[in-house]
Amino acid sequence: MQIIDFFLGFILYTICEAIFRIRALIYFAGTQYATWKLVSPHPFMFFSPGYWLAMNCKRNSPSKLGRIALRARLISTYNVWNLLLSGLLLVAVTAIQREGFALLNITIAFISWRYISRSIEIALAFGRDITTSFSASKLPNTARIKLAFKSYFEIFLFSAAYYSASSSELEGFGSSLLASLYVGTFTNVSWVADKLPIPHLAFLQVFATLSLVLLSIAGYLGKVKRKKYVPSRRLWKRNIN
Repeated sequence: MQIIDFFLGFILYTICEAIFRIRALIYFAGTQYATWKLVSPHPFMFFSPGYWLAMNCKRNSPSKLGRIALRARLISTYNVWNLLLSGLLLVAVTAIQREGFALLNITIAFISWRYISRSIEIALAFGRDITTSFSASKLPNTARIKLAFKSYFEIFLFSAAYYSASSSELEGFGSSLLASLYVGTFTNVSWVADKLPIPHLAFLQVFATLSLVLLSIAGYLGKVKRKKYVPSRRLWKRNIN
C-alpha cells in the first residue's frame, strides 16, 4: 500500500464519519437546530477524525436541557451503530477474502484508519469522562457501564477487521478474531504485532482496552451508589412509641 492510498483512505474515512454524524444529528435535532461548528484545527483531527468530528456536531438551541438530552441520545446511538458497523465490516472483509478476492489498497487504508481513529476515540472519550467531573450528557453510571461494555466488544470486532485486511497470516474470520482476542486480553500481543506491516499499531488496541477496563468500567462501578435503607415514617413512630 502506497502513501497516496493511505492518504485517500484517510479522506474517505473522514467523509464517511462526517456524513454519519451529521445525518444522525439532523435526524434527532432537526435541520433548524443542527449546526456544524468548525473549531480551530487540532492534532487529533489527523489521528482520530471521529473524535474531532464529535466535537463539531452541535445543537444550536436555547434549551440547555434539550442539548443535554440530545447529547445523551447521540452518544447511545453512535455507540450501538459503531458496534453494528464494526461487526458488518468484519463479516464483509472476511467474506470477500474467503471468495478469493483481494482487497483494494484504498479499502485496506479505510479499514486501517477506522481502526486507528476508533481506538483513539474510545480511549480518549472514556478516559476523559472518568477523569473529569463535568459530563455533557449527564448519563447515569449504569448507562455509562453499558456503553463501555459495548465499546469493549466493538474493539475486538474492528481490530479483527484490521488484522484480517492488513496481514495475510491473520486473514479470515477465525484467525483475525483470535488475534484480536490475543491482543485484547494481553496474552500474546507480540505474536500478532510481528505479523502486521506496522507492528506498533497493535498497541492501539491495548491502550483502548486498558482505557475501558482500568479507567472506565472500574471507575463507573466505583461510582455506582447503593440505595440506602430508609425506615418508613410509620415504622419510625412505632419504634419510638
